[in-house]
Amino acid sequence: MPESPGPEVGGSATVSIVLEWENALNAETSRTTHMLEILGRQLRALNPAFGPVEVLLVFDEREFPEDQLQDTVKYSLGSSGDAVDWRLLPAETEGYYSCKNQGGRAATGELLLFLDSDVVPEDGWLAQMLAPFIDPGLLFLAGSSYIEPEGRVGQAFALTWFFPLRSEDGPLLPVTGLFANNLAMRRSLFQRYPFPDLIGTSRGSCIVLAEQLQAGGISIYRNPNARVIHPAPNGWRHFRDRALAQGRDRLIRERLSGTAWSRSWGGSTGRLMRHWARCWRNILVDRRKVGLGWSGVPAVGAISCTYYLLCWCGETASLLGLEFVRRIRV
Repeated sequence: MPESPGPEVGGSATVSIVLEWENALNAETSRTTHMLEILGRQLRALNPAFGPVEVLLVFDEREFPEDQLQDTVKYSLGSSGDAVDWRLLPAETEGYYSCKNQGGRAATGELLLFLDSDVVPEDGWLAQMLAPFIDPGLLFLAGSSYIEPEGRVGQAFALTWFFPLRSEDGPLLPVTGLFANNLAMRRSLFQRYPFPDLIGTSRGSCIVLAEQLQAGGISIYRNPNARVIHPAPNGWRHFRDRALAQGRDRLIRERLSGTAWSRSWGGSTGRLMRHWARCWRNILVDRRKVGLGWSGVPAVGAISCTYYLLCWCGETASLLGLEFVRRIRV
């Protein structure tokens, strides 16, 4: 485990949970409500030794009326009080990582948990995220996120998107990457390492954050037992926009730290070929793990290849300076 000292979690120490409500724009309302209900049950079952818990929900008041959102949160988490003190924070600026940073800055807990509005925690998620921090040397912990392989689209994204398949139970593992939808860090660390601001992107900041943490000598551990279920894109429009934005964001990161080749059209096309090769390899090797029979392989392959073709289109549109791709919000 890491050697850097940190405040203990327990006794009178507090925990803050930051919920971004940006992803709720594309998620089904039933899913976000289900997430809050599960979180509420886990908060009520939490060992009192962890102390009071603060929940901060950062939302775009142009998209979500505050009075309606307040009723939804109150129904799931109960009235704000001593055990769970929840607050709604209107977003200061638009964007997924901006919401997370705003919530992190406003948090008062010694330990910060970041959870997305469209993921569904498995049983025991909260306890699994908190328990390892009894070790005062642990500064940063990533949970385990996966796509539930429901239907052909779910199977395609479970096999070929950037999330791994559902993890088996086990001990903490040192890792080099992280997902912003399911992680925890000490507040003192967040003050030094907030989510980096990558202008013009919707995603990718967590990749840069992982690089910054490693460069700063901060170890990243993942708890395979702290699992959340992430949805596949919700409908064609979200599928299309998520892919175009992923390509746009990738090109922006290549412009910041890549080579002349990696940020060229040739580099973009090379990535498309590698994505397609990886898709078919994962589908053929791991199909049984998601209940995919041979009859479903062509459809799942077509869905995956179409997605990465759209990613390539997003990169190409960015290379050409087309305005529409800059405006995509996911």
